[in-house]
Amino acid sequence: MTAAIFGLVGVIVGGLINAAVAAWQARHADRASARTGARLVALELGDAAAVLLLNPGAAAHQEGRQQFSDAAWHAYRDALARTLSDEDWDVLTQAYEVIEGSDAHEIARATAPKADPKAPGSPTRSDYDLVMDAYSRMQRIGLPSRRRAWRGRGEGQAF
Repeated sequence: MTAAIFGLVGVIVGGLINAAVAAWQARHADRASARTGARLVALELGDAAAVLLLNPGAAAHQEGRQQFSDAAWHAYRDALARTLSDEDWDVLTQAYEVIEGSDAHEIARATAPKADPKAPGSPTRSDYDLVMDAYSRMQRIGLPSRRRAWRGRGEGQAF
């Protein structure tokens, strides 16, 4: 009887360990995918910011929007949605609403009370400021972790 109990406990403990390892691996894969996505999205946002700096009204016109790429956003938005904080996600989606020329973004901007256009949550911020805020957040998220950077530092490996 005790052998059966020990066998059952062993199966339960083994199942719990297996579930914990699988959860850790899934979380690690999500983080790696989000880091890759953040790096690629940051490249797109940097290009969009450059266009908006040179041509501030580009996002408002259909022919201007053709200059923006959103391929990385469409490829990695599910991974980013799983891992980003609510604040980072809101900033990123606002930036892509600008890039994609969303009517919702334009309506929110037109109906917003007059507020300080430089305030972080203000819907009257310039397109360039919105995109640059998202760009800086994605660059921060795309950086390698300190632990990985420290491990590779002494071995002459690239980060």
